[in-house]
Amino acid sequence: MSNRDEGSVSVLDGATLQVTSRWLVPGGGSPDMGGVTADRRELWLSGRYSSKVYVFDTTTGQLTHTIGVAAGPRATGLAPARPVLVGTHRKHADP
Repeated sequence: MSNRDEGSVSVLDGATLQVTSRWLVPGGGSPDMGGVTADRRELWLSGRYSSKVYVFDTTTGQLTHTIGVAAGPRATGLAPARPVLVGTHRKHADP
């Protein structure tokens, strides 16, 4: 579970839904929505307020790298052997 305002990710036990560990974005951040790679080795999360995508190692919980993206990333989509897709949120003027 991403903790956007705290700059962390809470890892939950699937059976009890209790927090088993917390992964931090060094220096803070805004992890939001994303997903796990097909091989389950990485968790990719959009950085909603930081214009980044965060990549965590799912074995260690360490942030392995960040990728700069356009402002307001809301979600990431992963596909095997394809680049990551990042959806952004832009405010539109009312008609």
